[in-house]
Amino acid sequence: MNSIYNIISHDEVKALPLHVLKEIAIILKLDEKSNADELAFFVWKKIKDDMSARKFVLEPFKSLLLCGRTRTSVTWFRFPKRDVSWVIPAINEALNGDLFSGNAPIDGNADISIVSGASGINEEEYILIYRVKEGGKHQTTATGDLEYVPKMTRIPVIFNAKYRTFEIRSSYRIATRITEHFMELVRRPESIVQIDIMSLYKNNVEKIADELGGRLIDSSVRMEYPDIEISGAMTNTFAKILTALDRYLSGNDDITDLKQTLDDAKASNNEFENMPIISLLMAKIGTLKMGVDNGDLREVNLYEHGKPYMQNQSALIRIADIFAPTKEYTIQVGVSTKNIVFLNATTEDMINFVREKLMGQLLKDEQ
Repeated sequence: MNSIYNIISHDEVKALPLHVLKEIAIILKLDEKSNADELAFFVWKKIKDDMSARKFVLEPFKSLLLCGRTRTSVTWFRFPKRDVSWVIPAINEALNGDLFSGNAPIDGNADISIVSGASGINEEEYILIYRVKEGGKHQTTATGDLEYVPKMTRIPVIFNAKYRTFEIRSSYRIATRITEHFMELVRRPESIVQIDIMSLYKNNVEKIADELGGRLIDSSVRMEYPDIEISGAMTNTFAKILTALDRYLSGNDDITDLKQTLDDAKASNNEFENMPIISLLMAKIGTLKMGVDNGDLREVNLYEHGKPYMQNQSALIRIADIFAPTKEYTIQVGVSTKNIVFLNATTEDMINFVREKLMGQLLKDEQ
């Protein structure tokens, strides 16, 4: 069966971090002072037809090969039925060959297709490489004609037979295309369903941050009262209340002024009854983005006070590297897409960590 080194292409080499490309260039006695694109080109040219050299130089960076240089989006799907012994044979049968030995015909003109397969990095895992069309561009030929050049992207899909999961490392939109293609390919409609990581945590991104031992550093929230109507009189009255409160907190120990302002507001405008203060502060705001440079967003008073009246739309969580605590990764939690995006170069170890933390108990309970 193929190993990961058999199915790596120039695309995966190009996605490696610059410092890794430089290390590989030094090993291969190449000029490490080139830019990332040039380094990737010369490295791939050197190892493309030499499998032993390919394995030798890439093995130390095995954990980076399918993770991308800048961001890796991960969407998890699952086979509901416990028996998944049919999956690999069904793929080979559909492709009229043995994909995992490199002996399956590949349709290079298809908008979406499986182009290679190999044993995975972890036990009971298999790697599928999908090739997916993601738009394209028109360019002028030497004769002045226009030609369309499609943009084809290689997408790693990790099938874990033990946990019955499909881990697709792409945007949510592409991931749904891949699952639809797979189910049609193997003629098993509805054989895969997405794992709703948000429902596992009752749609609470803070619980996800706590589970990962991370800090909530950014959140886009939708207010529960975006359409509340506030009259001009209410606005003026509320402004007077805030001014009186500010004076009291700034050193005016006489509470009489503040009490009188509150009594006047209550007497003159009963619209304030049963209306949370946060709704007055956030009136007319549909979506609000809040973030902190350091610390945790949950330490911000506005966020904490407004939580009962907010719905998270997306969130950024900062987590520490499991092997080097001083190094941190930022992940984005897609509330509606129910996926995770690593916003900087990551490793298989960190993806495993997040997967096990967020879904470990679910996967173990349903084996």
